[in-house]
Amino acid sequence: MKSATIKFVLIIAITGAALYYLIPSIRIFINPTAKKTNAWFEDYLPDKNLKLGLDLQGGIHLVLGVDTERAFEGDIEKYSDVLKTYLKEQKIPVKQIEKPLDKNIIAIVLENQNDKDRLLRFIKDKFTIFNYDRVQSTQLGADSIALSPEPRWEKQIKNQTLEQAIQTIRNRIDEFGVTEPSIQRQGTNRIVVQLPGIKNPDRALEIIRKTALLEFKLVDGSMVQKDLENLIAGVQDQLPHDYTAEDVNKLLADKLPPESAVYFEVRQDKTSGQTRKIPWLLNKKTLLTGDSIEDARVRQDSTGMGQAYVSLQFSQDGALHFEKITEENVGKLLAIVLDGNLNSAPRIREKISQEFARAGNVKIELNTLQSLDEMYEEASNLVIVLRAGSLPAPIVVEENRTVGPSLGADSITKGMNSVYLGSLIVVLFMLVYYGFSGLIANIALIINLIFIFAILAAFQATLTLPGIAGIALTVGMAVDGNIIIFERIREELKTGKTPKSAVALGFERANITVFDANLTTLIAGIVLYQYGTGPVQGFAVTLMIGLVCTYITNVPIARALFDFSVEVLGLKKLSIG
Repeated sequence: MKSATIKFVLIIAITGAALYYLIPSIRIFINPTAKKTNAWFEDYLPDKNLKLGLDLQGGIHLVLGVDTERAFEGDIEKYSDVLKTYLKEQKIPVKQIEKPLDKNIIAIVLENQNDKDRLLRFIKDKFTIFNYDRVQSTQLGADSIALSPEPRWEKQIKNQTLEQAIQTIRNRIDEFGVTEPSIQRQGTNRIVVQLPGIKNPDRALEIIRKTALLEFKLVDGSMVQKDLENLIAGVQDQLPHDYTAEDVNKLLADKLPPESAVYFEVRQDKTSGQTRKIPWLLNKKTLLTGDSIEDARVRQDSTGMGQAYVSLQFSQDGALHFEKITEENVGKLLAIVLDGNLNSAPRIREKISQEFARAGNVKIELNTLQSLDEMYEEASNLVIVLRAGSLPAPIVVEENRTVGPSLGADSITKGMNSVYLGSLIVVLFMLVYYGFSGLIANIALIINLIFIFAILAAFQATLTLPGIAGIALTVGMAVDGNIIIFERIREELKTGKTPKSAVALGFERANITVFDANLTTLIAGIVLYQYGTGPVQGFAVTLMIGLVCTYITNVPIARALFDFSVEVLGLKKLSIG
């Protein structure tokens, strides 16, 4: 009797603790659109509450394609520059090292064919990420060697690009302030992003997709701007209507210095508002990138116009590098390139000290034709992406779906109504068919649901529509376990056993069957969670939590309730249908 009482009190205590964790989330079930109040008692409640998924509270669902191929091509170009330096140190004379268009191949043209074997030995020892491509080498000529990337290295670079893109997007979303985001990898070059409860999807999308590649390059002064404009005008009929710098560079490849390329500065006429592209010839070599930026902030100029700009604060290494660049290039123009477009090209009048660069005095100007609100929003967006880091490769929005909050609230109502209705039918069936034993099963079922939702709230798990389906399935599994146990108890009663003995033997003999049934389903849930994505994982989470709670409430808790009824309340006859 004492043992049964202790167990009963323990059950009440654990259930009470679960309800305590569940109180902040109860408003979700009563009114999905209700907002948090500032009532005094909320200070004594847990901060953690049940999170709602995209399908329940609205938001945006994005599928982003990452151009991993382009990122890999960029790495090939970097290695061609590194290779050029190494060959110079090894005193292996070459005419040129280039990357043929549309191929991830580095072509090396030797000055002396006799150096071919020495070059190949050097590549084999020091540049194991490249393979000697005999077929391509033969096509290029007797004095040429073609190097193709090692497949494992290519796969590694593309995988790193995708993982870096995921981390960068996560950092940007954290800066933006979205709670409970879901960012998952899909395949080899896609990212699935879900942002529940977001109020400004257009701005979030702009921040996510912005490459924010910041580069510092030197302006090539070998060609005056007028000559460059005339050169582009000469091939205007061969360019598409909305041509880019890449289109121009392809057409003028043989007319431009080999180490330089055309970039555009986009300006808007203050009178007409029309956009004008001003060409600049810049050195291809990037002297410094946005990776050297430690911080970025929105500032207001001191002219009294209130115009916003973004100030850059370099890291210690970045400031040291920036000081060296300005010291070696006094009198030259230093171009600030953002996402492939020239932002400005100030002249380096003197060496810029580390202290100056570390103090946030390097600035990026914005479009002055915008309103002040628009200017500050653009500056804020740019600051977010610069702080979070630039994307390693361009991304394309392949799918964009928006779920409205009213639809989400309706989904909660319908989903929870299905759980309520299903549970009500089960409760009535158990009461009618099993009598008093059915009442104990119903109490165990209610405790089961309290445990499930409390665990979800305590761990701040995200509840989705498939998750609600998992809970509904759990109710069915719980009843199935009860029926197995009750039938075993009924068989023992038919043999003349006392209620106490029948309960003990019934639970003991049905235990292994209930355990096996829950275990096998739990294994299926683990597999679904491990290999599924999105909705499948949401279903698997609630299913696994529900199965564990079901076994606990079906066996030890239900057994304790039966023992309390028989030993403490003195139940002489057990009603079990």
